[in-house]
Amino acid sequence: MKIKVLYVETYYHIGGGQQGLLDLLKNIDKDKFEITIILPKEDTPLYNEVSKIPDINIEILEFDNIPFIGKITRTFVPIYHPLGVYRLKKLIKKIDPHIVHANHLLAARYSAKAARQAGYPNIVTVRNVYYKKRFNLNIFVDRRIYKNATLIIFNSETGAKVFQERTKAKNITFIRNAVDLSKFDTSPLKKEEKIEFLKKYNIPLDKRYIIYVGTLSWIKGIFSLLEAYKRLSKEFDDIHLIYVGGGVKETPESERLKSLIKEYSLENRITITGFTKEVEKFYKIAYVNVLPSVLGEGLPRVLIESSYFGLPSVASDIAGVKEIIRDGENGFLVKKGDINDLYKKLKYILTISQQEYEKLTKKGRLIVEQDFNFKKFIEKYEGLYLDLYKKYYNNA
Repeated sequence: MKIKVLYVETYYHIGGGQQGLLDLLKNIDKDKFEITIILPKEDTPLYNEVSKIPDINIEILEFDNIPFIGKITRTFVPIYHPLGVYRLKKLIKKIDPHIVHANHLLAARYSAKAARQAGYPNIVTVRNVYYKKRFNLNIFVDRRIYKNATLIIFNSETGAKVFQERTKAKNITFIRNAVDLSKFDTSPLKKEEKIEFLKKYNIPLDKRYIIYVGTLSWIKGIFSLLEAYKRLSKEFDDIHLIYVGGGVKETPESERLKSLIKEYSLENRITITGFTKEVEKFYKIAYVNVLPSVLGEGLPRVLIESSYFGLPSVASDIAGVKEIIRDGENGFLVKKGDINDLYKKLKYILTISQQEYEKLTKKGRLIVEQDFNFKKFIEKYEGLYLDLYKKYYNNA
């Protein structure tokens, strides 16, 4: 008999958390587990990728974006809609899984309550600690989740400790983030291929490329990076900043970023790619990767991926970041939100010798290969599901 696991997701796009989910769906043992996933909508980037994976059942339910009054939805307030919980509970009962697994906190605000009411054990994966203050409405709401959740999994050991301290949750563990590295080809681009690739994105040739990979969100420090780069651009003629990512549609944050780039007269020194599936190629051409998050992180997969490609990173010293970026060994840590520190660390890495730079690149790949074993990552999730099944359904 297969263990039936139901995943719950609310996002349309593919970010780090969704990439992690896709890796799990592709590699979990389908002979042991029957997998169903609830997605909010068809014909979205995430739906299209999930639908390519064999032996995955997909259910569609929009339960998170229900208006409270007029156009005010959960997007504007950190609470769940009772109607969303009701709809999700009804679908969970219909699917009748053994275990319900929310892929992130926003999904868990519904799934933890709905699963508990429906009588099913449920898991919540937490990837980020984004609280600005020790006490705020988000903590109050999220503590309600922990009371409904059977088990909370954080993707880094450091993040789990911070999370436990903030929320007082006792039902928490961690499974360190990992990436399916077998899908990557780390061989360098051929000269002609590199030229063609750069021209595709209107990126100037023969530069040292500083890349940021992720959503164009202020919490990721995109504006701090811009301010630091503004100073660097006056000192280094051979650098070019690339924001790799962004949604399909413009957002107030992406519009503000473009406006500031124009205001600073940096249009020819900065590229914003928009949504792209060619992140791997950007790792290959880059000189340094930057993740200057200003609120919180778990253990970002972008740091694991870039390190595997031998790309040094400069990243904020928060939560699980230090589990992958060892300061001075495969990159550098900076104080959260400190533009001057970010500027100094980037300037340093731009001025070190080739020998020192190569030490950083070699160490980064070694750390990933030794400490972030993807096979063990999958085995830990499978073992967790099996243990939970035995506990709640009395099977040996």
